[in-house]
Amino acid sequence: MILTILFYISLVGIIALFSLKAWEKRHGKVYAAALRERSDIAIESAVVRCVREYRRHDKERIVALVWQGFRYVRERFLASKNAAERSWKKILAKAEGRREHTRTYNAPVSFFLKQISDYKNGNGHLKSEKEKEGETPFS
Repeated sequence: MILTILFYISLVGIIALFSLKAWEKRHGKVYAAALRERSDIAIESAVVRCVREYRRHDKERIVALVWQGFRYVRERFLASKNAAERSWKKILAKAEGRREHTRTYNAPVSFFLKQISDYKNGNGHLKSEKEKEGETPFS
């Protein structure tokens, strides 16, 4: 649910940025130019700080940490994917009518079903005169 909301928020943001860019091209004006300049400076300084920290620390340790993070994210993704597949299989099985039918042995069985099973098994019924002549009582 949260991912769906984040997706739609991102989609609206992307559409807003594209429409802002189209508006700027049509009118020849730059919207919030001072804010853009300040944000560009802030981003460039953050990149410079990250590069400086990367050069100062052990590169092998940082690469190992990044790979460990990738592996963790991959394992979490696969675990959630497998859980989602199991739940969707259950939902689809219920939708298609392939439920697991478990019969309790003390459940009552109707008299009619008992008669049918006894008739098919060939025992438990009295032969009437129609059956003697070759006709069945269920025809």
